[in-house]
Amino acid sequence: MMNIFRATSINLAIATGMTIIILTGGIDLSVGAIAALTAVVALKLSLTPLGFLAVPIALLVGITAGLINGALVAYVGLPPFIATLVP
Repeated sequence: MMNIFRATSINLAIATGMTIIILTGGIDLSVGAIAALTAVVALKLSLTPLGFLAVPIALLVGITAGLINGALVAYVGLPPFIATLVP
């Protein structure tokens, strides 16, 4: 059961966020791309002497990408479909 929970935890987190976004009338196409970006950042950093900072830095990269997408939608006025098409 723990293996199943570990395997589905990422999809559950993404699906929860997407459900909230869709319920509020938006759409976010960059979820998979940002998840992949943070995974690559975490992997690359874990292979360096700064491996202990891999997770916090990867989280900051993901948060920054999400804030950029949010700023494009909220302040610039781009439609969510266009703003998140290319992360």
